[in-house]
Amino acid sequence: MLRKHFVSSIVCSVMVSVALSGCGGVSVELASPAQNQTPTPVSVAPALPTQAPTVAPAAVATPEATAPPAPAQTLPTPTVAMPEATAPPAPAAPAVAETKSSCSEAQDRQTLEEVLRAMGQPNLAVDKVATFGGVGTGEMCIVELDLNSRDLSGPIPPQIAKLTGLRKLFMRLNKLTGSIPAELAQLKSLEYLELSSNDLSGEIPPELGELTNLVELRLNGNKLTGEIPSELGKLSRLRFLGLNNNRLSGQIPPELGNLTNLEVLQLYANNLSGPIPPELGKLSALRQMWLFDNQLSGEVPAELGNLVRLTELALHQNQLGGSLPDSFANLTKLVVVTLQLNNGLCAPSGFKAARWYKPEMACR
Repeated sequence: MLRKHFVSSIVCSVMVSVALSGCGGVSVELASPAQNQTPTPVSVAPALPTQAPTVAPAAVATPEATAPPAPAQTLPTPTVAMPEATAPPAPAAPAVAETKSSCSEAQDRQTLEEVLRAMGQPNLAVDKVATFGGVGTGEMCIVELDLNSRDLSGPIPPQIAKLTGLRKLFMRLNKLTGSIPAELAQLKSLEYLELSSNDLSGEIPPELGELTNLVELRLNGNKLTGEIPSELGKLSRLRFLGLNNNRLSGQIPPELGNLTNLEVLQLYANNLSGPIPPELGKLSALRQMWLFDNQLSGEVPAELGNLVRLTELALHQNQLGGSLPDSFANLTKLVVVTLQLNNGLCAPSGFKAARWYKPEMACR
């Protein structure tokens, strides 16, 4: 029996490869849990107003970002130094929790056909957008779903949560409307969730905080409203959080300081208000913090001086005041800082030798 099953698997693999060789270069892999790879998080260059220089990113730019018109004056792209040997090691991400999903290939195919039909694409071939793999039950289930730029429309169907083996769900650059279904919290194996550049509205479901295997969460470029749920602070494996270019309001929840594996935090171009939480100083792996184009007020907390891996800090176009704290002397990796268009936010003269310092930042 084992030999028969092994031969059948090989024949199925060959049949899938041959069947897809003429589909416009689209291929489907048979993935196992051990083969799942985590891509390096990427970032988006912050969009500066026309009065200020454009900040060039120190990391790779994300394809989905929509940047405003570039200003006349630009800064050269900084070369970000790699962490030196003396820097403390980056915290390791916790191991992915073992999940046992009860699903089957036939069941998942039927579910996906229903989902595509509900989003206006009934003729989209399942094998063109789905990757099947084992999920520890002896069955083959959909483990990756690539629906980027597929001209999808309407609400996200809640029945997509029946694809319980999903690890990656990409739905960027479509015409999706309505709210984000709370049922997505049932996808316990999900590691990548990208719903950016759609027309989604309503609040971010706090239930997304139950997706404790998430590594990347990208909801940017929608019309989301309400506050950032504090429950997102439970996503301990998260490395990339992109909520920018929405209509979010309220304060930045201090619980985000629990995301100690976070490398990129993008909350810009919202209506966030109140102070910058000092708890963000616990984000020891953070490389990029973009909070610009909000209504943040108060002073920059001294605790941000603990972010020794930080290379980019964009604070412009807020209502921040005071001077940068002396603790910023600890940020030896910092190459980009933007302070303009605030309520008097400035840099003391002691930072004149810093790579990020500009004369117009000086406190007067």
